[in-house]
Amino acid sequence: MTIQTQKKLRIDAITDFATERLKTENPKEFIQFVEGMYQYAALEELSNRPIDELYAAAFSLWKFCAQRDTNSWKIRVFNPTLEEHGWPATHTIIQIVNDDMPFLLDSITSNLLEDGNELHMLVHPIMACIRNKDGKKIPGKISAKTSGKAQVKGGTQITESIMHIEITAMTDPKQIAALEDKLNKVLGFIRAAIDDWKPMLSKMDDVSKNLAATPKSIVDPKQTREAIKFLKWLKDDNFTVLGYREYFYGNKKTKGEGYGILRDPNVFVLKGPKGLVPSSPEIEYFMEQPQVFHITKANIKSLVHRVVHMDYIGFKKYDKKGAVVSEIRFIGLFTAQSYNQRAETVPYLDRKVRHVVEASGFTADS
Repeated sequence: MTIQTQKKLRIDAITDFATERLKTENPKEFIQFVEGMYQYAALEELSNRPIDELYAAAFSLWKFCAQRDTNSWKIRVFNPTLEEHGWPATHTIIQIVNDDMPFLLDSITSNLLEDGNELHMLVHPIMACIRNKDGKKIPGKISAKTSGKAQVKGGTQITESIMHIEITAMTDPKQIAALEDKLNKVLGFIRAAIDDWKPMLSKMDDVSKNLAATPKSIVDPKQTREAIKFLKWLKDDNFTVLGYREYFYGNKKTKGEGYGILRDPNVFVLKGPKGLVPSSPEIEYFMEQPQVFHITKANIKSLVHRVVHMDYIGFKKYDKKGAVVSEIRFIGLFTAQSYNQRAETVPYLDRKVRHVVEASGFTADS
C-alpha cells in the first residue's frame, strides 16, 4: 500500500468520524476543510494521533477561521482543553489565518526554532474561501482559477494561508503571551514588507535618478554610474528589500513616510552604546566621505524570511548643487541567487576584487 493510499485512508477515517459527530448539521464544507487541511500533512503526523484528536484540531481551526478582518491576520497561541477545544493539552497550539503571501511559513518556523521551540506538528494548507464585508465566511462557488482577492457574488474570494502548529507545551501564561506578541510582530512585518514592496522598488529608481542628475564636477561620475548599476542589479532578484527610510544628513530626524518594516519611525536597525539608534558612528563617518553608497550589516536580525542579521545599503542623496542632503536607507536580505554569482560579475564587488588582485602583486591566473 502506497503512502498516498495510507494517508487517504487516514483522512477518510477523520471525515467519517466528523460526519458521524456532525450528523445533525451540514458537514459538507467542514469535510472539505478537513481534506484540505491534512492533504499535505506527513503520514506519520496523521498515523500517530488518535482520530478524535485530529478531528478536534481541525474543528477548532475551522471555527477559528470562520471570521477574519480581511485587512489583517488572525492568530492565537493556547493550550487546548477537552472542555473548551475538544482535546486535552499535550502541546501548545499556534493557529494563524492570513492572506496567502510570501515569507509566511519560513518566517514563522524560523522564529520558533530560533527561540528554541520544538515543532511536533505543522500543517499549512492554502485554501480559498468567500468572505462578506464583515469578514465572515459564507458558502459559495469557489473559482480554482482565482488567486489573491477577487470580487464574486456574495462577497470577496480570498486565497488564505492557514497554519496549525504544535510546539512543546508552555505552562507559563506570560511565556505564551510573549510568543503570541512576537508572532504578531513577525506577521505585521511580513505584511508591511509585502504591501510596500513595489513602492520600495520605485524608491530605488528615484535614487538612480538622483545620482544620475548630480553635478559631475562635484560627485565622481564613475561612482554614480557604479551605484546606478548596483541598484539595477539589486532589483534583478538579488535583494529582498524589507524596509526603506530617508534620514536627513546632519541630524537624526526622519523625512516623510517609511516603507516596509521601517514604516514605524521608531523601528531602528542600528545599535549605539545605549541601545537601538537611528544612526551610528559608522554611518556618520560614511556621510563625511566621498563615497556615494556603502554596504554593511544591520545590528538586528530579520524577523522575515531568514532569522539572520539584515543587510544594510545606504545611498547619499544630493541637491542640485551636489551637496549631500540625506541618506537613503534600504534594509533587507541578499537573495540566494546573489550569493551564487561570481564576484567579478557583481557591480561594486567586481571593483573590490580587481583591487585586491592588483594589490596582491600576482596575476589573476597565477
